[in-house]
Amino acid sequence: MYIGGMFLRKISVKKNSKRQKPLSLSGYVRKPKGASMEGVLMGGLPDTTYTDSTGFHKDTVSYSWNGRVRPSKGGFSFTPATTSYSQWSADTVTNYLGNGPLVNIHVNVVTAPAGLSVVLDDSLRVSPVVIHALEGSSLTIATDSIHLFGSGGRYRWLSWSDQGARTHAVNATKDTAFTAAFVGENLLSVSSSPIQGGSTHPSGDLWHLTNAVDTISARPYPKLGYHFVGWEGDVADGANPIVVTMDRPKSIVARFALATSVDRKEGAVREFSLGQSYPNPFNPSATIEYAIPVRCHVVLEVFDLLGHRIALLIDESQEAGYKSVRFDANVFATGVYIYRLRAGEFVQTRKLLLMK
Repeated sequence: MYIGGMFLRKISVKKNSKRQKPLSLSGYVRKPKGASMEGVLMGGLPDTTYTDSTGFHKDTVSYSWNGRVRPSKGGFSFTPATTSYSQWSADTVTNYLGNGPLVNIHVNVVTAPAGLSVVLDDSLRVSPVVIHALEGSSLTIATDSIHLFGSGGRYRWLSWSDQGARTHAVNATKDTAFTAAFVGENLLSVSSSPIQGGSTHPSGDLWHLTNAVDTISARPYPKLGYHFVGWEGDVADGANPIVVTMDRPKSIVARFALATSVDRKEGAVREFSLGQSYPNPFNPSATIEYAIPVRCHVVLEVFDLLGHRIALLIDESQEAGYKSVRFDANVFATGVYIYRLRAGEFVQTRKLLLMK
């Protein structure tokens, strides 16, 4: 075009395509029970972004943005762990679940007397135990039983420091210590000798709290011609009954004797019986008495607590009568053992405690 002596050139101008607005990436981070998680770093976003007090985060990215968002906070894991974006083209809300952190639950056992190791729970771990649990989770703490055996004997459970039952649930809200208190018990073993001469009340193996007292009486069989002579063992006394203070493990035997010279047929055995070994606890040997009313085959064996036979004391036919045999445990370790009498159809077992 020619205007005023000049040629003008027509230039066409194309409009640019519509400029795309930035995109919003936002969402919430919460714990499993819905609590908000503040201060979680949303790594991978253009800006340094943390969640606020409500657990909310928001950032902007350019259209067609490529990236990967990874939430992080010490001690926590997140679901999903990361979120990937490729050529992203829409505002997006992504929520995350924060698991953790781990808290330490300390479980300890105290004994009276103090400083003695005991076995704790069914996994046989020795106290103290540290359990790592997710914050906010629930777990159960328990002692293996109401009675525990340790280096000093047997212990009876008294209480947990949080006053819970022997087996109870606790919440892992923070690092917490739980203490189970146990008090020592001492074993009192009460037996009679000879077993045809009389009995005691109570009798057998009796566990008592440390320093507890018990009253034991002897009961002779006068119809068989026996009378009470006195007590032997850890308490030497002629009184009947006697009061025993359980400041330590003790074994006592009620001794009986024939009052007059009588026909032994009057003292004939009337029934099968297996007496409590004495002394009990013992070291290194103990006497086991038994009675059989008829001739029969007799087997007397000793077992450990796993059921393994460790000694065969008698395996023969015997005439009727009152019998005794000595068990020598020099080669065996400290512990509880079981002895069993089989005589004809009669079977009876008892326990004895070796303490070296």
